[in-house]
Amino acid sequence: MAAIIAASLLIGCNKPDPWQVSHIQTKLTPFRSSRLVYNSEDKVNGIDIEFIADSSENHVYLKVHSHPFKPYQGKKKQALVTISDEALVNQFICIRHQGGQKITLTEEARDFMIERLMLGNKVYISCSGYSVDVSSENFESKFASFLSPPKSYIKIQSPLHSLK
Repeated sequence: MAAIIAASLLIGCNKPDPWQVSHIQTKLTPFRSSRLVYNSEDKVNGIDIEFIADSSENHVYLKVHSHPFKPYQGKKKQALVTISDEALVNQFICIRHQGGQKITLTEEARDFMIERLMLGNKVYISCSGYSVDVSSENFESKFASFLSPPKSYIKIQSPLHSLK
């Protein structure tokens, strides 16, 4: 009985992987996409990170769920983002979306963040009073999966449409 309780406590204490990968597969390659998400534990003051890739581009977005990111120096389409680890601190002027709750990282900012995470470093991102500590745990394998989506797709037949 004690072994069952101990096992259930161990299973219950495992934290879920913060990095989640998903793929959208279609018959036509240009319409396939991949998504890698890191959800902040703090939904009020935290920042979620979302990587999106399709057949021609990939972007990284920062998203908040409460008040918008502040514009940088009064420029509504810009936001100042700080990305750092224990060794380096960099600031980037990134693209602020209409409504202010989403930012697209520049290529330079994206590459810097990926490089630090691939080195196994914990990354800290902050912008307008919001922040997130980004764990590099499992990042390398999840990022590889994100960049290499399955080559085939699953054909699902709707029960509402019959094949003739």
